[in-house]
Amino acid sequence: STPRSLSMSTMDVDSSDPMSSSSSPEEPQDVGVSLANLIFKMSNPSCNLSEKKSASLEVLSLTKERGLSRLYASLSSNADFKELVPPLDAKLLKNMQDAEEVKMTELDAAIVDARENLGDTDVRAAVLAKALYVCEHGTREEADKALDEVDALTSATGQKMDLVFTRLKLALRYGDLTQVGKLLHDNTALFASGGDWERKNRLKVYEAVHKMAVRKFSDAAQLFLDAIATFTCTELLDFPTLVYYTVVTCVCALDRPTIKTRVMDSPEVRTVIGEQPSLQTL
Repeated sequence: STPRSLSMSTMDVDSSDPMSSSSSPEEPQDVGVSLANLIFKMSNPSCNLSEKKSASLEVLSLTKERGLSRLYASLSSNADFKELVPPLDAKLLKNMQDAEEVKMTELDAAIVDARENLGDTDVRAAVLAKALYVCEHGTREEADKALDEVDALTSATGQKMDLVFTRLKLALRYGDLTQVGKLLHDNTALFASGGDWERKNRLKVYEAVHKMAVRKFSDAAQLFLDAIATFTCTELLDFPTLVYYTVVTCVCALDRPTIKTRVMDSPEVRTVIGEQPSLQTL
């Protein structure tokens, strides 16, 4: 199905783990999250036709670049997008499917090799690599199953936290706020038991986005304010978007003195508010 819009114990993290939060100082936005946001624009009645067409061009470019056969087929057959998405190119779809099949064969072979010739760390890395690929290219059910297999091989707290972030991104991509809330609730003890400040700060952003989506604006505002000074959750949203959400939720939920001291006088807000005229009017 088409995604819908709206991831100190660093010693236990394998430095080769592509989900490790210490792997990059600024992780690019998750491809699935980016696509979900763009697809939301394509169907959003508040967006004009020009904005929808621009979003559709980005979606098609990303879909072809990443070889996402299921998403391409879904978009091409969606009657709501017939003015935005060209008719399905059967040859292109077949090429995508063939490439995905080849990649899955390679990933499965890597898992077999790791189990026969390498250690537990390498086995987990190979299973994780396949799971991340399935999250991007497979169905949601296939992604959940693949992540379950990684979870069964994971004992380190930091790596367990990173799996939670991956599951949160997956749920957000499909607009499943119930699952997002369940994941946040079920893993409260995990994040309270350990983990570095960076992961905990990232978790606040996921919590804030969820609270905002379910209209608990006061809770969302406090979480955004707590996260803004040390924001690193770039896989979910960029800093200007974080500031936008912070200002909007604070205006909805907080009293004027608090807004003055924590929002209007915030150096983080001031660095980007000049680029967002809509926020200046607030």
